[in-house]
Amino acid sequence: MTLLHDPQARALVDEIRARQLAWASAQLVSPEAEATYRQGLRLGWEAVLKTPVAHLIDPNGLADALDRLLDAKVVREAMAPIERALRGWLLQELQADGSRLDAYVPESAQAWLEQLVARSAPLRTRITRVVIEHPTTEAVMRDVLHDALTDFSNKVNPFFAEWGLPALLKKVLPLGAGAVLRSMDAVKGEFDKRLEPEIRRFLQGASRQALRKLAGMLAAQEESAPAVALRQAILEAVLSQTVSELSTELGAEGLVLLQGAIDETTAHLLSLDSLRARRRVAVLAFVQAHANATVGEVLAHYWVTHTPDLDAVADATWPVVRAALQSGPVQGLLAAWIHRFFDEVTGTAG
Repeated sequence: MTLLHDPQARALVDEIRARQLAWASAQLVSPEAEATYRQGLRLGWEAVLKTPVAHLIDPNGLADALDRLLDAKVVREAMAPIERALRGWLLQELQADGSRLDAYVPESAQAWLEQLVARSAPLRTRITRVVIEHPTTEAVMRDVLHDALTDFSNKVNPFFAEWGLPALLKKVLPLGAGAVLRSMDAVKGEFDKRLEPEIRRFLQGASRQALRKLAGMLAAQEESAPAVALRQAILEAVLSQTVSELSTELGAEGLVLLQGAIDETTAHLLSLDSLRARRRVAVLAFVQAHANATVGEVLAHYWVTHTPDLDAVADATWPVVRAALQSGPVQGLLAAWIHRFFDEVTGTAG
């Protein structure tokens, strides 16, 4: 009688099969499995460091994968929904943060920023010119100069200023000065009517010339000590703002607009064929340059001395791995393998 037809043997095989399946299912998520997983991460990282780049990366395959993974759909179907879900919470947290920005920027970083703003920058100069020479700025400047000239005329004109002719008349003609002053007020009114359009006509070109001169002076003194001090003062003013002040000024609507602009720009960039082509060229060039070097040698070449905390990686990833191993599909696959093994051993495989 064969094993297949022996009831006792068949029952024993079924019992062993069931025990094997139960043992394997439990072993997959046991403390021993977690320890093995942690050890595997360490051994795997050590093995990767010793492996040549060409054995790990297929540049064309990696470029193809990046083309499929990094596209506009990632932004619109993954990033944007998460941002919308977190938007209210994020704004609430920011508005409750009373810390100044410089609390999040260490002194060492602030020193780098101060050196950065001290450097001359042609782009910054061009932006300054655009702002200063813009019609809106010119209109504001005309109004400011108009008020200044009018105020100057009222205070300095010897015919109408309080310290000028009116004061002299009050001293010379203390009794008859009133009639004369009233006549002068009438003359002043007529004078102002004629002066007003002349001032505005003068400022039409003068304000533009003044702004251009200002822009030129700022550009010429880009590297001067006062200009550097001004930019560093602006940086200090920005860093002294609190997170809550800035986020409150941004507001919910502003956050929506900002995130929308970032999402659409990112989606557009990821959809550009030109950038994909350049990314592919960069991947190919990198792999070709370091194909025969190990990963450890490449990291050393670029002065990368950091070693990842693999225990932290295990702490974060093991619960996910364990949940996947306990899932129905994985357990079903395990059961199928074990049943197949016993079927082959007993000769009952179909």
